[in-house]
Amino acid sequence: MFKVVFIIKYYYPLKRPSGILRFVMNLSEKIGQKTCLTIITCKFDNKNKNSEYYKNYNIIRVKHPFYISSAIKAAKLKPDLIIFGTGISELWLLLATSIVFQCFNIIFSYSYSSRKPRYLLYQFVDLNYKNSFLAKYVCRIFEKVICTNNSLYRFYLKHNKKKEKGFYLPPGVDLLKFYNAKSEINKKIRIGFFGHLNYNKGSDILLNAFLKLNNDNIELFLAGLGNLEKGLKERSSKHKNIIIKGYIENIEQVIASCDLLVFPYRYSEKILGLSLSAIEGLAMGKPLIVSNNNCLRDLVEHGKNGYIFNNEKELINYLKEITKNRNNIIKFGLESEKKSREFDISMICDKLINLFLKNESRK
Repeated sequence: MFKVVFIIKYYYPLKRPSGILRFVMNLSEKIGQKTCLTIITCKFDNKNKNSEYYKNYNIIRVKHPFYISSAIKAAKLKPDLIIFGTGISELWLLLATSIVFQCFNIIFSYSYSSRKPRYLLYQFVDLNYKNSFLAKYVCRIFEKVICTNNSLYRFYLKHNKKKEKGFYLPPGVDLLKFYNAKSEINKKIRIGFFGHLNYNKGSDILLNAFLKLNNDNIELFLAGLGNLEKGLKERSSKHKNIIIKGYIENIEQVIASCDLLVFPYRYSEKILGLSLSAIEGLAMGKPLIVSNNNCLRDLVEHGKNGYIFNNEKELINYLKEITKNRNNIIKFGLESEKKSREFDISMICDKLINLFLKNESRK
C-alpha cells in the first residue's frame, strides 16, 4: 500500500482547533482510507501518547526541535511520499525550515532505505508576498506545491518555470454533515461572525457597520476569542440585539441559527487559504458578505450568493440590500449551497490521491 507521511506541527489533540486543523483532520481521515498514512506532529504535552492509531491512520508525536526530529522519524518510516504541511506565511522562514527538514531527511533516508522519498509542499495559509524571489528556491525543494487558494497558485506559477509544479486544491468540508444541519427561523434576521476577535479578522469593522444600520429588526451574533473582545462588549453593552459569545465547540449549530454570515477580514496572511468557517456557511446555505481578500473572494459570486466589499460604506449598503426581506436571503442561500459543491472533502481527497498515484506512475 502507498505509504504517505504528513508533517504537521500542530495537530490533535488541541483544545481549540483552528480552521486549518479542522480541515487537515478531515482530509487525513479520508487519505487514511486509501493509503498507509502516518501523521508526524509535535508533542507539546507529555500527557499525550508518543504514538497512537486514530481514525484510519497513525499519529507519531516528536519533541523539539520539531523539523529535525520529524525529518529523522519520517526517514525511519521509509515512505513513498512526504507531504510537508505548513502554516508558515513568511517565505524566508518557509525556505529555511524546508531546507533543514530536507537535509536531515535525505541523510537519514539513505541510512535506512538507500533512497530519498518524494516531497510535496502543502501550503495551508496565504503568504506574505514579500521576498517573492525566494519562491523559485522553495519550488526546487519540492516536487509539487499544493496551493489552497487561487492567489497562491498564480504566485507559484509566476515564480516557477515548470508550470506543473503548482497545483490548486481548496480546503473542504464534509458536505453531508452541514446539509443535514437544521436551520432556525428567527424573529429577527441574524447576522453571524465566526473567528478570532482580533484586528486581522475585522470583527470591529462589522460592529461599526451594524451600529450604523440602526435597524431593530436585525441582530448581530459574534463568536470567538481575542484581544478585541473586551472593547466589542463595552461598545455593544447597551444594544439588546448584539450577542457576543466566546469559543463555541459545536459551531454547526450556531451557524445554523444565522441567516447570513459576514467575514470582514483585513488580511489573509496566516489564515487557511480559504476560510473554513465561510465554506461551512456555504454548505449550510448561508449567503456570505466578505471583504475583497485572497482567502474569501473565491467563495462568493458577487450578487449571486453574496457580496464582496472593499470598504465599510460598501459593507453597510450590501447589508441593507440583503436584509430588505427574507426572500433575498433564501435566494442567495440556495446559490451558496450550489457553490459549496466545489468544496466536498471526499472529492478533494480523491484529487490529492490521484496526484500521488499519477506522479508515482511516471517514475
